[in-house]
Amino acid sequence: MLPPPRPSEQIPTGERHPQDPDEAPSSKATAVLALGIVGVLLMFCGGGLIPGLAGLLMVRSARTEIAAAAGFLTGGRALRAGEILSWIAVAVSAVVIVAVVIGLLIGSVGNGPQYDENVN
Repeated sequence: MLPPPRPSEQIPTGERHPQDPDEAPSSKATAVLALGIVGVLLMFCGGGLIPGLAGLLMVRSARTEIAAAAGFLTGGRALRAGEILSWIAVAVSAVVIVAVVIGLLIGSVGNGPQYDENVN
């Protein structure tokens, strides 16, 4: 462990310590954002359910990773936007799928084969 710097050696605020790692964007946050966008693009045909759920599954681990990096891993805004887009994609896709199933059930009622009155 390094000894604390003497007052004459203190680093001015706004500058980084030379041993600090560079800030880097979180690849998981970027993946969550990409999955959210794909989910929103596919949500009206019901296909947004899978990318939306995949994005939501990655949110917790990405948030934990960003918090553990203590500011050296960026992407919090992308993560939040991806989470919101994923929730929208999942909700709309679920409604579309339920509406299609109900429509198919309603459409199939009463459309059986038509027979003459004298056929059993």
